[in-house]
Amino acid sequence: MQVAILSARTGWHTDELCRALAARGHIGCTLPYEGLLATIRREASLARTGLGFAPSLVVELDDDPVPDGASIAADRFDGRIAAALADDVVAVVREGLANAARHAHASSVGVRVAVTGAAPFGEVLVEVVDDGQGLAENRERRSGTANLEARARQHRGTSELGPAGDEGGTRLVWRAPLTEAG
Repeated sequence: MQVAILSARTGWHTDELCRALAARGHIGCTLPYEGLLATIRREASLARTGLGFAPSLVVELDDDPVPDGASIAADRFDGRIAAALADDVVAVVREGLANAARHAHASSVGVRVAVTGAAPFGEVLVEVVDDGQGLAENRERRSGTANLEARARQHRGTSELGPAGDEGGTRLVWRAPLTEAG
């Protein structure tokens, strides 16, 4: 049975189904590439389950918001980010949202993904901010944070995790320079 049909019958997202099928040893479950922007939006939508609410998502291209359904702007957004960097941007969004779901006990989480300029002088920024309890002083596990830092270094970028402000919460800021595709 096709994954799309299973998705319609079960209410599961197609990528959730593919992950579940892959975990059970089923092969050949592949998803069509939707583009970076669509993938980021899907990750934000999937985070609703773990968070208990929908996170806000703002996507910007050269300081202008990219609204849903703006296919020309979405194509321009996707076209500025090389494939290897795009994979890491998605992973950072996913990890930031997962960390908020696991640790923050937040009532709101906001994600901003901004692309400014073009290669070789532009950059991509991922920011995840929650209004939760903030970072524990004596964090024992840092595997997710170390992974974010490694992904940033791989692209000559930076990853910072700290307080969101005086009211509490946590802010993840991850950035990397844009590179030519190839």
